[in-house]
Amino acid sequence: MQEKYLDTYFFDSNFALEIALKNNQAETRNPNIKGLQICYYNGEKLKDAPRNCIHLPLDKIYSYFITTNHRFPQFVSFKNTDFSQEDRESFNKSLTEILQLSIIANNKIVNKYYSKVKKNTPDFSKKKIRVYVSACRETVVMQHISKSIAKSFQNMGCEVKFYIQKNDMEACGALANLKTQYKFNPHIIFNINHFNNEFIHSSVHNFVWFQDTMKVLQEDEAIFKRKNDYVFHLTKGLGTLLKDKKINSMYQNFCIDSDLYKKRKNIKRENKIIYIGNSYFSRIENQLDKKICNESSYEEVKVE
Repeated sequence: MQEKYLDTYFFDSNFALEIALKNNQAETRNPNIKGLQICYYNGEKLKDAPRNCIHLPLDKIYSYFITTNHRFPQFVSFKNTDFSQEDRESFNKSLTEILQLSIIANNKIVNKYYSKVKKNTPDFSKKKIRVYVSACRETVVMQHISKSIAKSFQNMGCEVKFYIQKNDMEACGALANLKTQYKFNPHIIFNINHFNNEFIHSSVHNFVWFQDTMKVLQEDEAIFKRKNDYVFHLTKGLGTLLKDKKINSMYQNFCIDSDLYKKRKNIKRENKIIYIGNSYFSRIENQLDKKICNESSYEEVKVE
């Protein structure tokens, strides 16, 4: 069984450095996506420490996590300390409470930016249309689709801002995203699977594309839609769900980067289909689908 690594808070700075230098891949909120393990540490600041070895004294934890986009520590290392079991449990409880308070403080700043973004009127007198596309590195498909969409807008002559985390130690926090969007002040924003329209100016054009059956499409509550919201769907089923919500939408296939994915005439065509990806066979519940899969002829090849 493969060992799992967690972002950790250390009391021993040298041990934190030792672990940080291993460049372990830590768990994130998405089990399919890893990130560089972050080693926070108490005590004296180390010289020439790697970027994932972060000096964070106890009295700075609250203020640090109010604004940072770095992931929270998920584990505390008490190595080379004289903490009793009771002391350890008490510290873990206190740390959890401090992190929760920093989340509350962070949310207050986020709400302020929601208000600022909503009042931010784009300047339509400028010749170039500004398009804002955001993504999260903890997504499997959406980040790549978003990047292709941003490139397509750019190829059409638009001024594009594509936001994604700066590195593999950052989480999908709202604050950094909102700050970037506010500063860029776009004419158009593009969203996948979410409307995100409650906090944008009424004159901003919002393109929304659904590629998955999101909870909002299955709930009884009505969806808030503005005049400048334009909705697209990937499949007929998604279009039906949107129609049931009294929302008109248009079919839109995946956005493909044609500079990367294109016909290559030098490759001889064969009557063969190659699929690379995860198997959904274990999740199939429909009996007809199971029968079709069982009767199909396929060869499974594992890629290490």
